[in-house]
Amino acid sequence: IKKEKCNKVYYYYWGYYKKCKLELSKFLKMKYKFLPNTIDAILIISKCCEKLGDVESSKKWLYEGLNIMPNAEIVCELARIYERQELIDLAIYFYQSALNIPKPTLQGLFVREDYYYLIPLLQLVVLHYNIGNISSAKLYHEQAKKLYPYNKHVLYNEKLFKY
Repeated sequence: IKKEKCNKVYYYYWGYYKKCKLELSKFLKMKYKFLPNTIDAILIISKCCEKLGDVESSKKWLYEGLNIMPNAEIVCELARIYERQELIDLAIYFYQSALNIPKPTLQGLFVREDYYYLIPLLQLVVLHYNIGNISSAKLYHEQAKKLYPYNKHVLYNEKLFKY
């Protein structure tokens, strides 16, 4: 594959974060674009910014994505960034917010299922457990267990709450 003719997303996977960000920014300036591609471009640009050490720009892109279409993946990415910044209250807020975003039904939209319930629930278990709020951690674990009884992460967490 010639890099000049490739899908712009490949630049991200090849580690060309500046080039990827530039090319996807050009795409976002186009007049007519498919909504799912717009959301994916924003998510990837955000990841490029983070890889380049510009976390504030990464968050800015994610907030811009929320203005276009509320999306649990975007909200979880914001929560993950806040978690890495050790802003646990904000991380918890965003993971809880992700639980309240209905799964989109728009035809043709690429939906990453795990961001609707599984990831936010698992992360809320971890965050609450780590700050010593065991009762809330257990509550989120029970919700996860109800929805995903055979998920390996849920089964692993079950061991924590048996004692």
